Amino acid sequence: MLMGNYMIKTSNLRDILGAASDAYSSEYLQSLDIVRGAELAPTVTPAEPGVVNIDTATDNTGSQQGNIANGGLTDDLTPTIGGHIDSAEGLAIRIFINTQYAGTAVVDANGDWSFTPGQPLEVNHEYIFQTVIKDPGGDSLLVSLPYTIYTVPTDYDVVIDRPVIDAATDNAGTIVGEVYSGGASDDTTPTFHGSADANAVVRIYDGATLLGSVQANGSGAWSFTPLTPLSGDGTHNITVRASFNSGQEATSDTFEYILDTRGPGSLAITGAYDDVGSVTGNVPDGGVTDDKLLTLSGTAEAGCMVTIHLSVNDGQYTKNYITQADSNGYWTYNMESNPYPSTEGTMVFTATATDNVGNTSTSAPYTVNLVGSNEDNPSVPDAPLIYNYYDDVGASQGVDGNGGTTDDTTPTLNGRAEANSVVRVYDGGTLLGSTIANSSGLWSFTPSTLGDGRHTFTATATDAAGHISAQSGGFVINIYAADTTAPDAPVISNYYDDVGPSQGYDGNGGTTDDTTPTLNGRAEANSVVRVYDGGTLLGSTIANSSGLWSFTPSTLGDGRHTFTATATDAAGHISAQSGGFVINIYAADTTAPDTPVISNYYDDVGPSQGYDGNGGTTDDTTPTLNGRAEANSVVRVYEGSTLLGSTIANSSGEWSFTPSTLGDGRHTFTATATDAAGHVSAQSGGFVVNVQTSSSSFTEDFNCAGTVHFGNCGVYHLNHFDVKVYNAGSCFYSPGFNHYQPAVSQKPGSNAMIFGNGTTVTLHMDHALSSLSFQLGDLTTSECFQVSYLNERGQLLATETYGKASGLLTTVSYTATGGEHIATVQMSLTNSHWWASNSMTYTWVDNIVGHYAPSACAQTFSSVVSPLMQTTTSPDQESNGHSEVSLSQVIQNNHHADLTNHMEDKLQLTLNDILSEAHPNLFVGDGNQQLAITGDKGDVVELKVEDLSHNEWQDVGQVVTGGIQYEIYQHAASSVELLVQHGVELHQVA
Repeated sequence: MLMGNYMIKTSNLRDILGAASDAYSSEYLQSLDIVRGAELAPTVTPAEPGVVNIDTATDNTGSQQGNIANGGLTDDLTPTIGGHIDSAEGLAIRIFINTQYAGTAVVDANGDWSFTPGQPLEVNHEYIFQTVIKDPGGDSLLVSLPYTIYTVPTDYDVVIDRPVIDAATDNAGTIVGEVYSGGASDDTTPTFHGSADANAVVRIYDGATLLGSVQANGSGAWSFTPLTPLSGDGTHNITVRASFNSGQEATSDTFEYILDTRGPGSLAITGAYDDVGSVTGNVPDGGVTDDKLLTLSGTAEAGCMVTIHLSVNDGQYTKNYITQADSNGYWTYNMESNPYPSTEGTMVFTATATDNVGNTSTSAPYTVNLVGSNEDNPSVPDAPLIYNYYDDVGASQGVDGNGGTTDDTTPTLNGRAEANSVVRVYDGGTLLGSTIANSSGLWSFTPSTLGDGRHTFTATATDAAGHISAQSGGFVINIYAADTTAPDAPVISNYYDDVGPSQGYDGNGGTTDDTTPTLNGRAEANSVVRVYDGGTLLGSTIANSSGLWSFTPSTLGDGRHTFTATATDAAGHISAQSGGFVINIYAADTTAPDTPVISNYYDDVGPSQGYDGNGGTTDDTTPTLNGRAEANSVVRVYEGSTLLGSTIANSSGEWSFTPSTLGDGRHTFTATATDAAGHVSAQSGGFVVNVQTSSSSFTEDFNCAGTVHFGNCGVYHLNHFDVKVYNAGSCFYSPGFNHYQPAVSQKPGSNAMIFGNGTTVTLHMDHALSSLSFQLGDLTTSECFQVSYLNERGQLLATETYGKASGLLTTVSYTATGGEHIATVQMSLTNSHWWASNSMTYTWVDNIVGHYAPSACAQTFSSVVSPLMQTTTSPDQESNGHSEVSLSQVIQNNHHADLTNHMEDKLQLTLNDILSEAHPNLFVGDGNQQLAITGDKGDVVELKVEDLSHNEWQDVGQVVTGGIQYEIYQHAASSVELLVQHGVELHQVA
């Protein structure tokens, strides 16, 4: 016999576990290896002539239907295979799946055949289909080539589209906006955005480096801003990968993001061209020119915008000019104007270059000394300078500069000129006299008595050869010899408010929300008015010719401000200080209200009326919610994201709201508060009301549950309740052969929940029940099965225990009394002797029947929380409807705490608690110690801090890891991070 696949009828064949098969009841495709000498015989090639191969496999389920390629995926657990064979009508084709006989297909008149499994295949398995026919020419069997398919959950065979990066948003520097692929930016943390399949997890990469991940919304849109700045200038090849929990993944095209954070190079002013007077040409840095409108030139990075800044005489006059470097990096600019009124002074030019992403650099200064016409000709003396004057009359004496005021009618002028030159001094066009500069070029001149008024002095220098310089710039002195009286004290008349709902003029002692009120008053005409806040000078203004003045200060803080003013006349006389003018400043409210609280609800329908708390059950379809918020604020009430309506908190902060008619089921309400300034508070915690107005019942027989093996901390969603596994436990049955995995799996006759030693599960009902019953399997040894019933608030109603004395198949039932409801059922099986060699340790739970009847709710509420039958927590362990849990109760072995139990829990933590369980780089590779918290929406984590006035824990961003989106909170004084799942609230408390 050759080695290969053969059909063998067997009698009393035992399977791998030792169980006997029925005689001739099944056919198995067995692999037989026949040895000849020391070598195996050649394998019969399945694809020999006459073999009926499988041509197609078809998926008829889910959103991805049609042909299943050999080796492909399908979510159809009854796929149809088929093929074609000519001239074989009526031929019987045996179908084998994973070497086990599955059925027979018959070839039709057209030569076509097909086969669909009678029993659904299991999810997440490999299945190999083969056909077997009898060789028409002999007794041998012809076996087809294998056709392999892999089963996956519903729609896990859907091919996802490639994600797209649309653009990056630049939010840094002076140039912001959208940057497209191939574009440049100076933003090291740009916001990338694009599209992917709805709800896909999108991972963003810079080359091979993962930057982070986000989840696309229901429309497929996503955006992402790196927490860590991109490293290094140059091209960053950004890609995104979209994936689902099924493992499907698609990658985008590369998005080229060019990072440029360095200022433009090669920036310099290289020349200044003079085309005026007898001497023309380039003026070197530090040179002399009589051309006020030079042509400037220089170099910069190609294409940069170049701003040329002119400062004359240390900033006395300034102006900016703008040009652009050409493609070779050269630029020129012909000055069209110059603000400097004089013909001499020092002009300092600097250039600033700005590239296309907003980076800037600044050149070295380029200095040119401006002189009078043709004074840049070395044969003519430079124009002299008048530096200052000396006043030796009256109370105010000493040196003063250009534009000063004096009561000295013979002020002494001082200056510089060419050494030993004759300096002639003029008042306007009138020659006053002359003096000779000394060997250092210094000179001084005292005129004859001058009259009151403005005097503009100039000077020329004549050298020994008789060359006369250009005239100096004008030097002004205001002489008021007769004025010896200080001005009257000014008056502050009123102020003007142009902020907020109340605007206009107000007087002394007024109150305003304008932090920059404009003061108005009267003083001596043309005097300088200086305004003070207490002893602090705020600034000055000049009274007009009628003596009116106004002044607007910089931003002032809240509180009482007392303003005064003085007036200084042209002679420098200072008035007495004005009387105090008071303004009380209280800026507008900028603080959002505290988060409101939903305290309870009121039921005024049916036999059971009164107040109840979070998680209660009622037959009132319009229960009235009650709570507290900021006094007089507008309270908006939501169910999920739907706004139900609003009400107004009274002066004590109390409010109530009655919604429109609600349907049966679980309703989670939240609220926000909006103050008079329009500031909106954070959303309150979820407040649950279960509405039940009619009787209802269900039966769970597990026959639609499939095969689910329990795993520690797993949650399994069934039609009417969720199964939360705290301990999968162990089973032992038929020693040496069978080891049952605790599961929702096969028991004789149907599916059921199988329990082993230590199995502990909690059933969370979708709706609270009046009564519950179930069948409990045989308890034959020392097993102990315990079941506990809890209400919506997590309070224990009753505990029952069953053992061997309970007998074989037992019906367990419980009916809540006193108006209570069953929301949670805890089940566990233990056996202290389960390892005994001949013991059987497993049982099962089947046919769970739940019933709800509104009449069973009848009770009178005397307080917000109903009296307890029996409780596992003390009253002080609950706050605002939240059951308190400790970190040790919810910590998992992968360093995260899980509050998931369909109830609203409160977990209190300190920094030391987190440090005791945290480990570095568990979820984000930033070197910090990390602990993650997951749970239900409405769960609360309270972080205890020493000082609420300082934010010890700061929100530093978001991250998606393991398909869960977290908010990251970092401790300000240590390298510790707490990751809190979205929907779980975090409060800092003292």
